[in-house]
Amino acid sequence: MSGWWNDFSKNLATDLAPLISLLGEAPTKQYLSECLTPTDMVIFAMAPLGILTAVVSVIRVCGTPSLRAFIGRAQEGGGNAEAELCSSTSRDVCELYNNGGIARVFGRPKLLEIVHDAEASNESFYQSAQGAATAGIYPFKDYIRTPRGQQEWEERPAEVMFTIRRRKRSLKSTENGNASSPSTRFAPNPNLSLNVGIKSRSEAWFIIAAVLGFTLQTAVLAWAALARYAFRLIRGGSRDVYAVSMTVVGTVFLCSGMTLCAFLVERSTKERLFERKLDSKPESRMYWIQPGNQVIGDQVFDSFAYTDRENASIKYTTSWKESEPPHVAWVWGAVVSTMVGFVLQFLGLRACHSSVSVAQLGAMLVMSVVRAALRTERLRKEDNIMADHPDFYQGHELDWLALELGNKCKWQVFSSEIYHPEQSSEGGAT
Repeated sequence: MSGWWNDFSKNLATDLAPLISLLGEAPTKQYLSECLTPTDMVIFAMAPLGILTAVVSVIRVCGTPSLRAFIGRAQEGGGNAEAELCSSTSRDVCELYNNGGIARVFGRPKLLEIVHDAEASNESFYQSAQGAATAGIYPFKDYIRTPRGQQEWEERPAEVMFTIRRRKRSLKSTENGNASSPSTRFAPNPNLSLNVGIKSRSEAWFIIAAVLGFTLQTAVLAWAALARYAFRLIRGGSRDVYAVSMTVVGTVFLCSGMTLCAFLVERSTKERLFERKLDSKPESRMYWIQPGNQVIGDQVFDSFAYTDRENASIKYTTSWKESEPPHVAWVWGAVVSTMVGFVLQFLGLRACHSSVSVAQLGAMLVMSVVRAALRTERLRKEDNIMADHPDFYQGHELDWLALELGNKCKWQVFSSEIYHPEQSSEGGAT
């Protein structure tokens, strides 16, 4: 009787870790949609969870029609995959505030995103030879072109691997006569999730998480070797010959395939990241205004207003869908590497001592908590300035914005002997 129970417990511990790694659809989709850097990809691939979801996701986003038909997605449009798995906005996909969270929906929303420069010069209120009057209010893409915007913000260069492939795309788009070069492009709709919905953490936390994941996964493989060759924890039979080697090879293939899956999903979008300069005092403020009673699809969205006045934004990200698909060989490489790696790891863990599977299960649980904890700080319901009385603000969101900007500005009265608006108008006409 005791022998039967020991066999049952050992088999349960051995089979549980690989089977659990196949699950986790919702966390995997959420992490893929927010995965932007190589550090994110390493964190995603170490002691991975949601293996099947990762494979299906890369096929949905980057796969050929034949591959999509194989997983039952032959009739799915590109917008569905973009809304679930990507960080971008496009003509088909937008982001709106919806009762405490940011929803990615289909349609073309009414959402205003502006930068207000409270220290704007007096000339900016009048039309001149340099252009129309702005009153210190700009879209972000226009503000960073102004002298004050260039003093306050700078574009952060992408990582080396992304710089190379995006530079190639830039050259290709220039050869094809594409007027919208990557250095000037912005997403067609504001990216609420990246700039408002997620409270960004320091990059050091992501590096620590990546190092932790790599250490845990390496420690599991090291324990598999120690248990077999140092402590002689063996099952007996021919399985001891291939147990450790198959576990190591399978884990390497699996982690490499998961990294490639995350890379291809991220490669389907393009981002530009701007950061405030450390030596600059935040003089501008950003506002996001959403009209109430807005119907997109079958959903009704209430009024929404958010500003970074009290906690100035440090980063600004714009993300849009990339039209150039990756080569099909990369997609096949990601799918084959991930699935072959899972099978080899599964067979290897079954041949190893049960403590190795328990260690792999523990590493997966730890990394699942780490991945979730990196982006737990989200937009709260009370951060919406109009959350208390959405019906009261409905239809008057721009009126609220005008009063808000007026209350925060430093107004001065100029004598007609000092400043002549009509002269400025005449100068603009000439």
